[in-house]
Amino acid sequence: MLNEFYKYIANNIISYFQSHADTILPGERYSLNLDTEEMVTGVVQALFEKTKVDGIQGTYQYETVYRTFTIQLSANMEVVVAAKYKGVTENFLTTLRNAELTDQHFPILMITYSSIDTITSGTGDLSANGMPFHATSIISKIKDDIATAQLSESDQALLELELERKQKDRFSDHSSLYEYSNMLTVLGRGFVEKSDFASFGLLYDDQLNAFPKDKLKGRLQENHRVFDHIDWVVKHANIEDSLEKEYDKQFIDRLVTAKKKGLPWHEGFTFEQVKGAHDRLEKKLNNPLEIQDEWITVYSNSALEYNFAPDQLVFIRPDGETKAKLRRKNILIYNPDLRSDVTVHLKSNIAIRDSWVDCIGAQYELSSKEININLKPEGCTFARVAIVPSDENPDYLIKICVLNVRPQYLENIQTNYRLDVPKFIKRSKIQIIGLNRILTINPGYEDVITESLKQGEKYSCNYNQTLQFLTSDEEINSDSDTIDFQIKCGAVEIPLEICDEAIKPVEITGIRAFQLKYQNKRGMEYRDHRIISGTKEYFAKAAFQESLERENTLIQNKWLAAFDTITEISECQLNIPEPVYTAYINYIEEFKKMRQLPSLAYLSGSLLERAKVYVSAVLEELNKIQAGDTLSNEQNDLLWLGCIIMDHDEHTIAMSPLHPLNVAYQLALLEEKNTGDVRDQLIEKLSALYLVPYIKDKDKNLYHAIEQRHSPEWRLYAPLINKSYRGSRNFVQKLVSDKIEQYISHFTFLFDDLGNDTFCINLVNMGDCREVLLGLIQFFVKELKTNTDLDQLMHFTINIYSQTNGYNDFSVLSDQKKLREYIENYGRGIEDSGEMALILSKNIRCYYRSSKEATYQYAHLAFYEMESSEDRGTSRMDSIATGMALGGLISGTPSVLNYDWYKTGFGTKFAKKTTLSQLAKIYNAMFRVAFSGSSYEPESAIFTEISRSEEGLLGKIYDSSNWVVFVDPKVDLSFFTADQNHQDLTIIHYSDQYTSSSGYDDITVTKKIAAV
Repeated sequence: MLNEFYKYIANNIISYFQSHADTILPGERYSLNLDTEEMVTGVVQALFEKTKVDGIQGTYQYETVYRTFTIQLSANMEVVVAAKYKGVTENFLTTLRNAELTDQHFPILMITYSSIDTITSGTGDLSANGMPFHATSIISKIKDDIATAQLSESDQALLELELERKQKDRFSDHSSLYEYSNMLTVLGRGFVEKSDFASFGLLYDDQLNAFPKDKLKGRLQENHRVFDHIDWVVKHANIEDSLEKEYDKQFIDRLVTAKKKGLPWHEGFTFEQVKGAHDRLEKKLNNPLEIQDEWITVYSNSALEYNFAPDQLVFIRPDGETKAKLRRKNILIYNPDLRSDVTVHLKSNIAIRDSWVDCIGAQYELSSKEININLKPEGCTFARVAIVPSDENPDYLIKICVLNVRPQYLENIQTNYRLDVPKFIKRSKIQIIGLNRILTINPGYEDVITESLKQGEKYSCNYNQTLQFLTSDEEINSDSDTIDFQIKCGAVEIPLEICDEAIKPVEITGIRAFQLKYQNKRGMEYRDHRIISGTKEYFAKAAFQESLERENTLIQNKWLAAFDTITEISECQLNIPEPVYTAYINYIEEFKKMRQLPSLAYLSGSLLERAKVYVSAVLEELNKIQAGDTLSNEQNDLLWLGCIIMDHDEHTIAMSPLHPLNVAYQLALLEEKNTGDVRDQLIEKLSALYLVPYIKDKDKNLYHAIEQRHSPEWRLYAPLINKSYRGSRNFVQKLVSDKIEQYISHFTFLFDDLGNDTFCINLVNMGDCREVLLGLIQFFVKELKTNTDLDQLMHFTINIYSQTNGYNDFSVLSDQKKLREYIENYGRGIEDSGEMALILSKNIRCYYRSSKEATYQYAHLAFYEMESSEDRGTSRMDSIATGMALGGLISGTPSVLNYDWYKTGFGTKFAKKTTLSQLAKIYNAMFRVAFSGSSYEPESAIFTEISRSEEGLLGKIYDSSNWVVFVDPKVDLSFFTADQNHQDLTIIHYSDQYTSSSGYDDITVTKKIAAV
């Protein structure tokens, strides 16, 4: 291969001297220093052959000791070629350099491989700048040769890329001809051979010629990346460890064999073959063997004849939550009907080979992507099926236990069992993990037998008895941390083992419960304050747990409504029409039977049918009310059906998921697809809350709808006169965080340039300020992601203006313990509540002030929620643009300008007529005249108005603040432009992304444009 390289150099040497024949002076001395003696020999031989073939070869003899050839340039000019090879020494070449060569003083070219300049000193170096073998000249020459040579497009692209790589390679000796030997060889030959690819750091690519010209470079670059990576691994790393996640086992084995034999790893491979090895593994990794719980069914004889219902007779639990443990499945099957044959049917995403399967304790049948495991249950029967693929696919272990008993016997271990099924099947047992000190077998019976659990003992439990075990540390085996025992249920002996392992409890929020039931299309059970979904157990915290307990109280006691005081919850007696009462009781009886609660239940089957009957019964009764009627006691009481009246603190009214309007909402939601996949922020909007924005109680006190996150299927109402619920909209915390960021980015000179690290905020009419404090926490969470220096965090001065001295959430800043609890309960995305508590207490200074002060403190930002008039008015719903969307599934409260007043309430103008929207309309009309002698008007509802008395307050806010943010304003943009009092205001920003009505989430204005 190097012969072509030597010929290329020889041709360029001859070309240089021939092109400069007229300027070469007699006696000139030239030199060319190559890398090795082998190169010198090759170049001299190529020169000799080329000059001979071209008929330009002469001879020269120095005295009687040295004879060589010359390059004839003309009749009177020849270049003597002398080289350091065949015994010629440096000293002799030095002698030749200094001698007069013939009478004509022939020039001499000395070709050497010496690293010292004894010979080349005082000569014209052919590798010097401007000479043919200088790096720049070589590259320029190669570029020209590539462009002019008769090469294929693929060969040309290959050489161009190789030259580009050489130029970018910091470790290459660009002045060395040998660095370009491969390219020069190809140029000398005129085409690229298969054997050349490896010398260019490429795998042979037999598909290269098929690629269009504009795709060749990308193909070659990909080839280079693959070759270089594998080449480095073969030379410097462990092949299996480094490449097992990139290439299939067959390819890796060949690489290992080649390395052991000392063979070039790339021999015998094309680029397509190596890509194929990568693609095959990627395909397996992207589609590994998978057996999902949903693909497992259990039946007897056939699925049509007898099917074991999931989460009733069949329970599937993994060993844990890691990927490996999720593939170890524990299938517990209850066979109360004593079926003689039980088949566990597994489906997989890829075909399972017979050689992969090891089955003990059962028989199996394979059919491509399906496997049937057939058992003959006898009391307590265990089986195990190990699926161990021979390739890169993951292993699966299916452990099975069939019990010929009712599931009630072991229902208390439904969420914390594990099957221990070794290959010696007779030693199998059911393990119980994460157990507290009490284990209850067959719960729910009056006859309760209590036993102290002993190691190795056998116990009996009759069908009408509850067996309760007490465990102690003394009985736990110190070597295995277990207690082994047996329970005999009738004739069935069940081996059990308590394992002293902890299970981390999993919290579930109201929003997550909503998502899960719609995703799985099934509800969750509520047992002794525990939430059970199949084999998973959850717990609820704080407010959501309270909501569940209230639902449970209504259902267990069959109450229509309830009073909740500080000390107890009691029945609220209602007198409602008989059809509604019957439908309601039937509805809650179904929850009781299923051991579910409305917030945890998915409406399907008999529960769905009873929900429909219940809503229809209510709607039928409400439709009987005619225009001009005065509501009867029964009709008034219908308004409280499913409600909890809080007779303490803020005296709120909570409408539970049992309220007819909430049930109608869930029925409407069932008609939508993919509800469970909706993001958390959107689920907060999926509520019937604003379908009835205002209600009245029996004392004619006005209440308004209040947002809360913890229980998405509940509706909460607070007295309008209660100011603590101002600023309680869920979007406020994000609004606060975003506005702070926007202000800082707009006015960086106020902070960075002036060295100011204090941000001033005024809060006016913002209630208990919970959402504001959470917004500040959210701001600090984002800051900590980009700024790890706590001393560089912004400081805040908060001025809270209020007319009352009610509770404010900023008060928790004074108590570190309460502050940590507050952060844990309400904060989001916080890794260390202790650190956040320290940041808040250090960086926030809070001052409580009266809103009646003559002037307000200076603030960068002011957040303000406008006062609504406490005097309610009425308007026609059909004259107000609706705040409903999707038939009422999303709703807001619109505000409209009516003469000089902005009115806020429920509107139906442009609304789509649905059962839900019609029911909402009736409720709004009823609450307007409820508990009074007023006449019912189907189109009239309660509306509130913005008070004109706020002009003085607004003036103080504008004068003291750079930006004023109106939170949930009950006005539109004309409020800031039409009035002369607002003519010097500038609207900076407004948003309506969190409301479905014609109103706004917030409007930001400023009166200080000139000052800024």
